[in-house]
Amino acid sequence: MSMTNAINFLLRDKSNEDSVISLLAKARQNARSVRTALTQEVWQSLNESWMTGDAALKRPVNIRELPAILENIIKASSVFRGALYGTMLHNDIFNFLRLGTFIERADNTARIVDSRYHRLLPTASVSLGAADQSQWEIMLRSLAAWRSYNWLNRGHLDPSGVASFLIFDERMPRSLSFCYKEICANLQDLETAYGRRYGSGDRARDILRHLEEGRQTDIHRLGLRDFINGFIADNNNLSLAMADDFNLEP
Repeated sequence: MSMTNAINFLLRDKSNEDSVISLLAKARQNARSVRTALTQEVWQSLNESWMTGDAALKRPVNIRELPAILENIIKASSVFRGALYGTMLHNDIFNFLRLGTFIERADNTARIVDSRYHRLLPTASVSLGAADQSQWEIMLRSLAAWRSYNWLNRGHLDPSGVASFLIFDERMPRSLSFCYKEICANLQDLETAYGRRYGSGDRARDILRHLEEGRQTDIHRLGLRDFINGFIADNNNLSLAMADDFNLEP
């Protein structure tokens, strides 16, 4: 597959359920079905994202256009998150929206780490050439983590340090530990609101405990790839458990 074909498959292929245009369409359709539960700001940001994305992706994307298109997608996503957090009631609807955000975010981070596992091994050499430095920067930027990592580590790129940062650092909004603290908090809010305890809540707390207690020990014991693959499976199973607990299946 050529780079151009891959770009268009990921951005605008409607037969790909995970393409940007497909996800925007599904998000808009879901929002329309619960329109009265959304604030005007949330609905407007989502609707404008759809219209902008649809217009930009009507024709094939070439490599020269890609940075501008991606920047617009990222900006639209940021505006939506701001509207959601700043204008919606922080009730059970908000909790479910946040749960979806952090389940997906944890999966994305884990898969990006998994795709680079051979460079993130704790035993990897810390002597990095210019090409390696560039690849590390690209990976961290893809998770909006480059500046925060650079600030904390004064520009020093260390393979095991990056792995620890992306998996365990609770200050980093896209780390696995941060995502699971938010998942547990939102499930706890739902348990309080509905007056009962859920199996998915216990499962989420077990995953968070594993992340808090495991740290580098499990990475050394299991190997980074097995650790990450185990997390991806646990994260997916939690999503299924929540769907079962809260009758979220289509």
